[in-house]
Amino acid sequence: MGFQFLHIEGYARSAGKGKAGGHTVASILAEASREPDACPHIAQPQAPVLLFGCPLADVAAEVEAWTESARDGIGRKLRKDGLCMLGGVVSAPDDMTQEQWEAMKRATLDYLNHDGRLLSVVEHGEESHRHIHFYKVAGAGERFETIHPGRAAANAAKQAGAAKGTQNAAYIKAMRAYQDDFFAEVGCRHGLTRLGPARRRLTRSAWQAEQQAAAASGAAMAKADAMTAAAVECTTIAATICAEADAAKASALAAADIAKAEADKATAALTLAQQRQKSNQLVVAKWTQERAVMVAMSKKIEVEKQSLDAFSKTGARIGAFIGALAGRAADALVAVMAGHKAKEAATAKALQLALEASANETARRLAAEQAAKAVAWQRDAIKEAASKAQREAEAERQELASVIEALQPARPLTQSIPTTRPRL
Repeated sequence: MGFQFLHIEGYARSAGKGKAGGHTVASILAEASREPDACPHIAQPQAPVLLFGCPLADVAAEVEAWTESARDGIGRKLRKDGLCMLGGVVSAPDDMTQEQWEAMKRATLDYLNHDGRLLSVVEHGEESHRHIHFYKVAGAGERFETIHPGRAAANAAKQAGAAKGTQNAAYIKAMRAYQDDFFAEVGCRHGLTRLGPARRRLTRSAWQAEQQAAAASGAAMAKADAMTAAAVECTTIAATICAEADAAKASALAAADIAKAEADKATAALTLAQQRQKSNQLVVAKWTQERAVMVAMSKKIEVEKQSLDAFSKTGARIGAFIGALAGRAADALVAVMAGHKAKEAATAKALQLALEASANETARRLAAEQAAKAVAWQRDAIKEAASKAQREAEAERQELASVIEALQPARPLTQSIPTTRPRL
């Protein structure tokens, strides 16, 4: 396999004095974009393949935006011929396989974008030698030297007051260091040598031996990188497993806490259930006792009901007897009233006779005597009727008392029947 090739160059918006025919930002981007008449050295131009960043058509706008804000050391705007874009090329040897070239392109992109200033990367597939073009622009407020290591070293020497030759030496040293760094990070890892055989005047056998050593070194480094990647992956997997184990442990502890809490709840619930069971047993015992009392009361009520039924029957008979007694008393009262009416009639008749006999004294006395006799007769009749009614009522009362005594229930009545007959 061959040696590495990395080249960078700074470009301005217009070519400076004494640089007629020099490339500018516009011409470089036009050639890379394969615009008509911009690449006469290509027989059949094809559109480039974008590998990274923005399309080439947007690169010019990004460069113009940076130049509008750029200032020199004393605050002046950037001149038209001031450098504002970094362009570069990285190529692969002809004997490098496509798989190796793809891996080298990925490593190159990582290396070029370590400062975050990589703007766009394209590949031209129609040329005989495989290569990529890349473009960088400084950040806002930064000078162009920040993206060009050689010019950064020369500017540092200039600021230190060094002579022009010293500045050039600083430039060359920085660019060699840049090539060395690219070799250490990319070239040697893909079987490339740092320098070609011509500059060192190597024989063909020595150059082939160096190529073989570089290839072996690249393979070894690739293997080492693969092993490192595997180790990193294993470390990542181990870290993931540890994290999962920690998460599982935390989850198990949380589950244990939850289980303990649930067990405590279950214990509390069991204790409460036992307390409620005891309480229920007491309630059942009390209910059983109350039920026994209620059963006794029910039996007592049944006895009382039977007594009341008997008393009701007795009361019905007493009511019938009292009704009959009241009927007889009414008959006696009617008889008394009839006697009063007869007395009034007799008195009226006696008065009439007295009035009729008032013509002579004798007749009046006779009438008076007769009236008095009539009144006495009537009074005696009334007394006799009342006495008879009283005797009949007393006999009926005694008969009623005998019946009540015969039908009286087991316990005495709360209200006794009066034994005396009310006066008429």
